[in-house]
Amino acid sequence: MVQAKRNSTALKFSVGEAIQIKKAHFKVHRLVGDEVYLEQEETSHIKQFNMHDIIDLYFDGQIRLGEWRQVAGNDNWQRPFSSFTERDQKAALRTEAYLKAVHEAMPDKLNDRKIDVIVKSVNPADKGMSSRQIRRWLVRWLNAGKDIKAVVPGNRFKGNRTERHPSLLNDFIKEAIDEVYLDRTRGTVEATYLYVRKWIKAYNKSLSDFEHMPIPSRSTLYKKIEKLDPYEKALKREGKEIADKIFEPIFSMKRATRPMQIVQVDHTKADIMVTVKGKITVQRVWLTLAIDQYSRVVVGFHLSLKDPSFNSLASCLKHMIRPKTNYRKEWPCFGCAEEILVDNGADFHSTAFQDLCATLGSNLRYCEAARGRQKPHVERFFKSLNHRLFHLLPGTTFESPLKRGDYNSVEQAVIDFDSMVQILEEHIAIDYNKKWHRGINDSPLNAWNKGVELYPVNVPSSVADLDLIFAHSRKQVVSRQGVEINCTHYNSNKLNDLYARHVGEKGKKFVIKYNPDDMTKVWVQDPASGLYIEAYCLDHDSIDGITYDDQKRAMAQVQLQRKKVEEQYFDELPTENLSDKFKVGRLREKSTRKPRRLPNDKAVLGPRNTPDNFDGFLGIDGPVEDVFEDPADPYDDGSRVITEDDGFEDFYLNQPDQDD
Repeated sequence: MVQAKRNSTALKFSVGEAIQIKKAHFKVHRLVGDEVYLEQEETSHIKQFNMHDIIDLYFDGQIRLGEWRQVAGNDNWQRPFSSFTERDQKAALRTEAYLKAVHEAMPDKLNDRKIDVIVKSVNPADKGMSSRQIRRWLVRWLNAGKDIKAVVPGNRFKGNRTERHPSLLNDFIKEAIDEVYLDRTRGTVEATYLYVRKWIKAYNKSLSDFEHMPIPSRSTLYKKIEKLDPYEKALKREGKEIADKIFEPIFSMKRATRPMQIVQVDHTKADIMVTVKGKITVQRVWLTLAIDQYSRVVVGFHLSLKDPSFNSLASCLKHMIRPKTNYRKEWPCFGCAEEILVDNGADFHSTAFQDLCATLGSNLRYCEAARGRQKPHVERFFKSLNHRLFHLLPGTTFESPLKRGDYNSVEQAVIDFDSMVQILEEHIAIDYNKKWHRGINDSPLNAWNKGVELYPVNVPSSVADLDLIFAHSRKQVVSRQGVEINCTHYNSNKLNDLYARHVGEKGKKFVIKYNPDDMTKVWVQDPASGLYIEAYCLDHDSIDGITYDDQKRAMAQVQLQRKKVEEQYFDELPTENLSDKFKVGRLREKSTRKPRRLPNDKAVLGPRNTPDNFDGFLGIDGPVEDVFEDPADPYDDGSRVITEDDGFEDFYLNQPDQDD
């Protein structure tokens, strides 16, 4: 019907044609040049429109040509033609061919004989349609603006619309579906049917044979379950989270227009077992990965034997910022991300990670809770990486025990951790970056190179700042010896000056930063200026090339050796006269106590509390020499006695005078 392009006045109308403008219904009253007079159905008022205004309204989507309201019970106009079944589409095309031929031959007045002749001429092999059918379909077709959807058969509206079962039986079936099928235990249709039978039989026991309620067939129950709303069915059987994942519409996500504009970061447990320390232990590895949303290039990753943490994230971002020196041509990706997209893991919400992103100038954005599909590119890469790499290597765990079968992943693991890092680097640089990616219709490497030509990436202000930015933090006390980490001391002149300024603040802790991969120096923050002071290892040569984890392992070995030595020492101690040793020790402790004083601060002196009577003072009988002799003591030759050198006489001689 519309035979015009935009900004043209060649829209073709006929008097009496129905037009819907917004929600108002009109009919063409008359046409005068470029002016169109429309009669509003509700009020019968005549409104004048210019053809240019009609065209603008049409292309703005505010005008619908044709009158769909006359097609009773038909909602076809709301659906695209391709949504109908293939059978209905063929029937509509066949009917439209007849209607076009009849309308072209008889645009004004219809003749039944001519209609039969025209129908046979369109398709001689087809039985065709009767003139009565042609008239009925022609009215619908013309009123709908010659829209083919008006002649789609309404087969879905056919059939019995009344309920054939008693209302009480329907209530039984509905309650059985709610109790069994729509329960979180996810009962089967068979279990629901048995429940209905049992319920009806119990109900019929108190009734006569004439009043018995009929037992429905299984097909009846199947049909009622099929008519349930799919979302409600999933909501009650699976829960809201699963139902939302299945039926919630996926809208287009925020689009990246340049490299490093949006970087998606996430963790996964890789489907591979690696050996550690020459196959002493076998363990699965964790992969932390950052992928550029624009080019789909992997811009950084970190492989670890430990669970995900801030350390994993910091190492991944550090790898992202630095160039990949082993594959400069195949993997020329580095720089800071403008925005980092992550999920709601605890490590992503840590203050340390938020501070790190702020320091790098990266905006941190979180996905909605339980909406992993909002960062689909990194999730999809994890799946592809497992299938294309890890599942092809010895020691793979596959994606499920069912697919793993009797494959022993632990016994087959032969790749050590360091080799796994190299294999992953080579796979990303040589295989993935150069392979065609259908999501961007290009290879990730080409997309990256084209993007950075127009939009260069950002980097930190100085490379020297990277070590400090990614250093790990802790708080501890600074002493005259400097800072101690894992029994290793760090000090410098500036650090001594800092200690001297705060020497009176006992127990004050300072922020210490250290690089876990290089423990030759640390940084200590000056609280006054906020700047960091460098402190170097006092024994630089012995610690060069040693990491923080190496130090911890060495300390663990030292502690283990210490425990063994102490256990051996206590096992070899002589057990004779141990009670006498403990008794002497208690006596020595008592001997250092001051005498009891009266309220007037005068010492209590008496026959058992005088310097001349040591026996009475110690509260023992017999000579003092006999008590302190200890032949069993390997450090005593048995001749030790209490003398003035032990301090007893000096203690009493130095007591203040009672008259003072």
